[in-house]
Amino acid sequence: MPSIKNFKSDGKIVFLSWLLSYLIILFIPVIISRVLYYQTRNTLENETVRANTILLKQGVQVIDSGFQDLWNLGVELEINENIRMLMHLKKPFNNMERYIIGNFVKREMSFPRIMGSIANDFYIYFHNGDFVLRPGAYYEPITAFHEFHNNSYLDYDEWYDIIKQTHNRTFMPIKTDNTDGKGGNKLAYIHSLSTTGMGINANLVVFINEDYINQIVYNMEWISEGAFFIIDESNRVVLSNTPNDATIDLKYSNFDEGDGIIYKKIDGENLIISYDTKVSDHSFKNGLG
Repeated sequence: MPSIKNFKSDGKIVFLSWLLSYLIILFIPVIISRVLYYQTRNTLENETVRANTILLKQGVQVIDSGFQDLWNLGVELEINENIRMLMHLKKPFNNMERYIIGNFVKREMSFPRIMGSIANDFYIYFHNGDFVLRPGAYYEPITAFHEFHNNSYLDYDEWYDIIKQTHNRTFMPIKTDNTDGKGGNKLAYIHSLSTTGMGINANLVVFINEDYINQIVYNMEWISEGAFFIIDESNRVVLSNTPNDATIDLKYSNFDEGDGIIYKKIDGENLIISYDTKVSDHSFKNGLG
């Protein structure tokens, strides 16, 4: 006859075995679910990264081509004999110099082929003569400012200071006050021209056709589910397809050279950001998140 002590011991063993079996049955589905969750999440992340990288490279290639056209325009103007001659003119102009300027803007200065695609307007500021030209028109600086920057938040002195400086293929977002009362940005490209390769004799200013670039971005598959942006070395958002600026917490230094991905939490949302750090050898960080 078993003793009471043995009976209790056997009962405890049975209870522990039952409890262990129950816990195993309970936790196996939980463990399997967690494993499946992480596998699924990793698969989705990998697919997102792969798709983002493909889209980003496609967009960068097209935008890169447009930016290269801008830089080629600057080089073409810099070696143009008429432009180089105008770079040396200084006020007060004599009658022959006035004739040369007038003849150039009316008959020889034309809109480059990139107008209507990557660019929608341009002008050239000549440093020595302190004047501005565009096809068909001559401007004194104050008149040029009101013609091209009347709705910007720049004042004349700020603009004049910018236009007198040397710019090494600089993209500059200029805040504007639109006619509908809403603020916005106008993107300008500034390329300094020189007769010696050093210093400054003139500044080419090209206004970027953002509708053209935005159309490229919007044509990307899945872009409605993400954001495309370009950040320069000064941490300025040169271009973005979203008014809700998720790039505010992103810095140029966040991205390594080359291409890759980073994980960032912005406004409580976890983001996967694919990036490419070069556009025609200019310093940009292009992101798609």
